[in-house]
Amino acid sequence: MSDRKRLPELALTYLKYGTVLLGTWPPNSRATKIEKFLIESRWWMLCILAWSLQLPVLYTCYVIRGNFMDLTKNICFGASIAHGIIKMIICRIHRKKYERLIEEIETYLGHATPRERVILDICVKKAAPIYLTFNVIGFVAAASYVCGPLVLEQDLPMDLLYPFEIHYYPVFQIIYTIQAIATMQCAAVGPIDAQVCMLFWFAIARLKLLAHDFKNVMSVDDLNACIRAHQRILRFIYFLNYRLITLWLQIQWKSL
Repeated sequence: MSDRKRLPELALTYLKYGTVLLGTWPPNSRATKIEKFLIESRWWMLCILAWSLQLPVLYTCYVIRGNFMDLTKNICFGASIAHGIIKMIICRIHRKKYERLIEEIETYLGHATPRERVILDICVKKAAPIYLTFNVIGFVAAASYVCGPLVLEQDLPMDLLYPFEIHYYPVFQIIYTIQAIATMQCAAVGPIDAQVCMLFWFAIARLKLLAHDFKNVMSVDDLNACIRAHQRILRFIYFLNYRLITLWLQIQWKSL
């Protein structure tokens, strides 16, 4: 299969690995118990890492509450971290719904005809540049924070206060690692939005294909096939609307 024909699969792969620092991509239904346990353990570890940075941010905000500029800066840091934590928790709660929808997409791609892949490629090409640009900017900004101590007069990516001494081995190295990972987690919230929107792109592509099929109906059998395809798409969209739209609204509302 050529690279062009693999474009939808590449989009799925990008979203899968783009959200790896938040652990929001669901496991395959055929995953073994050990694989599911490892995925669950990774999610808890990543969530704890995010909280390990959020708590010092809150402590710093309390200590410097009299300094408006520094307080505002750290409130923004805390809001970014909270944004990622909220999305992690909500996606974890709705993991089964994601699993079902994503597997349906993967199954469809595995049996897609060349004509269907042309429409899928068009949808991916329209949406990918916008989300990819946004996500790259986010990750570059996060990487600049992580590498900040190389050029700035500060020891850690984020200038936070801790209620204990940190400038000795291995505490300093551990804190640096936590700050680096949690900062990159803040950038990974972008691919989560694309992960939800991907489901809508897929539904739109299938509706476009169905509209083309209806225009070319030549017999009763063709009409019946279109009706059956329409019913399958309606079931997918119904589940998407009443499950994933609710999830997306929850994510956006709780992230405010």
